[in-house]
Amino acid sequence: MNESKIHHGIKYLSDILLGIGEGAWKAVVDIFKGLIDLAISLVTDSVNFFKGIMNVVTHPIDTAKYV
Repeated sequence: MNESKIHHGIKYLSDILLGIGEGAWKAVVDIFKGLIDLAISLVTDSVNFFKGIMNVVTHPIDTAKYV
């Protein structure tokens, strides 16, 4: 194998690994943003928060359609 093919293979593999790492990081950030939003809505508007939870529990088919 010549150096060009090896270099291309290493570059390709590093691009894949960087993409996986970037995607994983974005997923973790989104999870924490969601948890923070959940905590804020639980504290600031707990009545409507629990009404929404009850709606999800009592209407699972409708919920599945919109998810």
